[in-house]
Amino acid sequence: MNSAQALLEGHCGVAGFAGDETVPAISLPAASVTRAEMRSFFWPPSGFLLGVAIPRDPWGREFRLRREKATLWIASLGADGKPGGTSEDEDAEIRIHPPPRQPVGAPTERLRRHYAAMVQLSLLAASVGAYRRTFAELPGDGASLVRRPAWATVWPDLGFVQGGKLPTDAWGHEFEIAGRGTFARVQVRDAATKQVFESQLTAEERKALEAVGQPRLDENERKELAKLVDRLCDHDVKVREDALREADEWGSVLAPALEARAKTEKDEATRQRLDGIRWILTHYRPPWTQELVPLYTVISPSSAEEGDKASNERVGRSMLKEIFEAQKAFRSQDRDGNTVNDFWTGDVSGLFTLSGPDGKPVKLISLSTAAAEGSWLEDGAAGGKYALVTHFTDWCPKSGYLVRAMTVDRSSDPAVPYGQETGGTGKGPVRNVSRFAFCAYPYEYNVTGINTFIMNETGTIYSAVTGGLAVTEWPTAQELEQSWRKVD
Repeated sequence: MNSAQALLEGHCGVAGFAGDETVPAISLPAASVTRAEMRSFFWPPSGFLLGVAIPRDPWGREFRLRREKATLWIASLGADGKPGGTSEDEDAEIRIHPPPRQPVGAPTERLRRHYAAMVQLSLLAASVGAYRRTFAELPGDGASLVRRPAWATVWPDLGFVQGGKLPTDAWGHEFEIAGRGTFARVQVRDAATKQVFESQLTAEERKALEAVGQPRLDENERKELAKLVDRLCDHDVKVREDALREADEWGSVLAPALEARAKTEKDEATRQRLDGIRWILTHYRPPWTQELVPLYTVISPSSAEEGDKASNERVGRSMLKEIFEAQKAFRSQDRDGNTVNDFWTGDVSGLFTLSGPDGKPVKLISLSTAAAEGSWLEDGAAGGKYALVTHFTDWCPKSGYLVRAMTVDRSSDPAVPYGQETGGTGKGPVRNVSRFAFCAYPYEYNVTGINTFIMNETGTIYSAVTGGLAVTEWPTAQELEQSWRKVD
């Protein structure tokens, strides 16, 4: 990695906000947008940079922007200022993947603050990730990003964060950086009292967000999409395959054009094909919903893990299968010795750490699965026969996934909690004689994984895209049918 690459990684941390229409965003909305509409568009108070100036490369030149269709490249041409070269003359560039072209709005002050924090979190996470890739270790704290250590041979002129200190959030507090094992978390102080979830939106807020989030296309783009739809309808399979790859770059922006064409298409097979493509493209949640998540972000241990979401998701499902088999043994063999045949519903790690009749941990699941606990009980919550998994090993996600026990079963009417007192010698509402449910979800959404998985006592696993949020309540039958799909 040359010094230009370090600067790119440290300063151009643009891998975050889902609603960026251009990355980095350096202009206001199009002139055709009315003044009233502009007030609804979101813009962070400090822009989309960590600092007050657009950084230059080590040779004093501005970083170059190169666009190929919907993809943007940020580049430096190295010491010689010419394409190509080796060593310090080698070009350095970062690819910014195609954005969804659906802007994010902030019609209320609480949403503006939430979104501003999300942008800063994304930029800080990019800086922490750049530090990790440069030095092969995580920064010890926030000061490590701005203060050059004596041993560092590569260091951006302005540090990995400009200004000599971490930025403050929309509430006036400095962001916090904490490492756990091989992961690092960047978070807002007291996030639980500040973050906004989709379920908390008012009807007016939702309506405004949906209105702002409509794709903005110029006339040339509309013509280009119309030609793309024609190619998707072509009788030549090769033409359709090439068009489908291009359609993926446009994403959900293409959906309205597909819907309009399907309404007038006379060929049944073509119409079904268009409907199938439209379903795939619109299966993702709008960008504004993807930002309504907890106010923290996570830096993963390696680029290899970041790049293999499918493999990580298989591990997430395998953990649920492992928990299912453990629950069968726990209930049928009364492994906790409480004299009641019941399931364990307190948390995941208890299936390893809970004491059996011999006083030893039951160890019904692997320690790596227990260590991926997303929400564990407190000491003593299970009648003194329970120990935190951190007594055995360090807490750590498993292939980028966490698991946690679900708390409420909403498939019943009325809904009932999974945690109950079942009698016998077991204490605390942490068991159930007939039901249980668990959730596996990505530690960092769209980096270590995309899909969230749930499973109950039937052993069937379902998946959905929840923006990385853990699901704590089993859905109703209608919700399960409409929003979840059955997987192996």
